[in-house]
Amino acid sequence: MIAAQHIKDLRIKHNYTQQYLAHELEVSQKTYSNMENGKSRITLTVLQRLSKVYDIDVIALVKQISEADVLTITNIKHQHQNLTEGEIYNGVNNGLPLELISHLKARIEDLKMLVESKNDIISTLKARINLLENKAS
Repeated sequence: MIAAQHIKDLRIKHNYTQQYLAHELEVSQKTYSNMENGKSRITLTVLQRLSKVYDIDVIALVKQISEADVLTITNIKHQHQNLTEGEIYNGVNNGLPLELISHLKARIEDLKMLVESKNDIISTLKARINLLENKAS
């Protein structure tokens, strides 16, 4: 998953340990490791905390992940263009490289998780608004 790889790359770039980031994100080291390996979700809360650790806006962080995604797709397409005809027939599905299909499926899952996280936040905020409205009445 692109998001998972990106948070790992950021951690390495900043010379942080998984243990340090786990502490900053208020999760266990195992949970953080699972996020880096794509085994656990990277929630909106985690993205918000990561943005604080790296002193970057959440939108900028998501944009970085999206840009990494575009670069990966571009690299896969470029590799596909250099394949021979025999390699194309052995390694593609419906004219797309299997690696690209796999990458796009992973990206779709990342986006579904982000939407789900945002929907959870929206539901929580709606409940709080209703509670405040009821108290005001």
